[in-house]
Amino acid sequence: MSRSAWDEVLALELRRAESRSQLSLQMVVYCELFGVPQPYLVAPAILFSSFTALLAEVFVSYVSAPLLRLVDSDFDRRGAEQQRLWGGRLVSTIHACVAFSGAVYTTFLDPQILANPVGGHSIAWKLIGSFSAAYFLWDLSECLRYPALYGREYVFHACVCIAAYATSAWFNTFPWLGSFGLLYEASTPFVNLRQTLISLKRTNSRLFRMTEMTFFLLFFFVRICGGAYFLFYGLQMVLAEHCVALPHRLVAGMTVLSSSALNTFWFIQIVRRVIKNLTTKKKD
Repeated sequence: MSRSAWDEVLALELRRAESRSQLSLQMVVYCELFGVPQPYLVAPAILFSSFTALLAEVFVSYVSAPLLRLVDSDFDRRGAEQQRLWGGRLVSTIHACVAFSGAVYTTFLDPQILANPVGGHSIAWKLIGSFSAAYFLWDLSECLRYPALYGREYVFHACVCIAAYATSAWFNTFPWLGSFGLLYEASTPFVNLRQTLISLKRTNSRLFRMTEMTFFLLFFFVRICGGAYFLFYGLQMVLAEHCVALPHRLVAGMTVLSSSALNTFWFIQIVRRVIKNLTTKKKD
C-alpha cells in the first residue's frame, strides 16, 4: 500500500475516533431510541397503592402498639400522639428498608430501566414505585391529621413524592429518576432510631452516638452528594426528552428541584444542630 493510501486510512480512523468521542460526550436522548413512554398496568398499580396505604393505616392503628411495647415498657404511659408518632416511625422504617433495597436493584441492575430510563417496562419498578406511592399517600394523610407532630415541610414532601411516584410508577415516565430518588431512604431508618432514642432518653449511649454519626454520613453522601448528581443528570434528562408529555416533564422537573431543595434545607438544619451541640459541650 502506498504512503498516500496509508495517510488516507489513518485520516479516516482519526475522524472515526473523533466522531465516537463526540458521541460519547453527548447525552443519549431515549425518546429518539424508544419513542413515547407507554403506560402499562396503570389501574392495578393504583389499586395496589390504595390498598397498601390502607394496610399502613391498619398497621399503625392496631399492630404497631404490641410491637413497640416490646421495645418500651412505658409505651402505654405515653400520650396518644406520642404513640401515634412511634407507630408512624415504624411504618416509615419498614418502607425505607423495602424501598431502598428495591431501588438498589432497579437503579443499578434492572435491565429494563438501564436500557430505557425514560420509559422502560419493569415489573420490579412497578411494584417498588407503587409501594412507595402507597406509603406517601398514607404519610400525607398522617401529616394532615396530626399537624402538631409534623412540620409543613413534611406535608410538602409527601405531596412531591406522591406526584413523583404516580408519574414514574403508575404512568411509567422517568422510572429511573423515581428509582434513584428512593436511594435517599438509606438514611431514614437512622433518623427514626435517633428520634426514638431521644424519646427514651438514651442520648448518652454509644448506640445513640453511632446512630447520629451514621445518619449524618449517609445523609451527606446519599442525599447531598448523590442529590447533586440527581439534580444535574435529572434536569438534563427532563429537558432533553421532548416526547414525554409536558405535565409529566413538569412533575419530574419539580420533583428533582424540590427534593434537592428539601435535602439542602434539612442538611443545613443538621449542621446547625451539630455546631450548637459542639458549642454547648465546649462551654460545659
